[in-house]
Amino acid sequence: MAADNGASGNAPPGTLGATVVLVTIALFLMVAFQTFQLLAERKNLADLVRAQEQTIQEAMKLRQRFNAVAGATAQLAEQGDAGAKAIVESMRRQGITVKPHEEQPAGTGAPENAATGAPEKK
Repeated sequence: MAADNGASGNAPPGTLGATVVLVTIALFLMVAFQTFQLLAERKNLADLVRAQEQTIQEAMKLRQRFNAVAGATAQLAEQGDAGAKAIVESMRRQGITVKPHEEQPAGTGAPENAATGAPEKK
């Protein structure tokens, strides 16, 4: 009988080991690439958060100031000021809920400036 040259489907010795090694290397490179990409993306996201931090702080300060002014306006509206009533009604139509600015009892802290929400300077 004559030997078949590759017709029987038997691979030459060592081919299976080389295939396993190549697949393992390819899998390792794929995982390494994905890890590198994820780390780079994580760094970029952290940079974005740091870049937005000051803007968020400024927005919070602005919101506090707005709440102080809106509260004082609502308090004036409750006291009967026609202009303040018009402003409060306009804000309510726009979906802005306004609560009257509550006065601090005497001796509980420094009075706040309604425009800035900061303690008044003497």
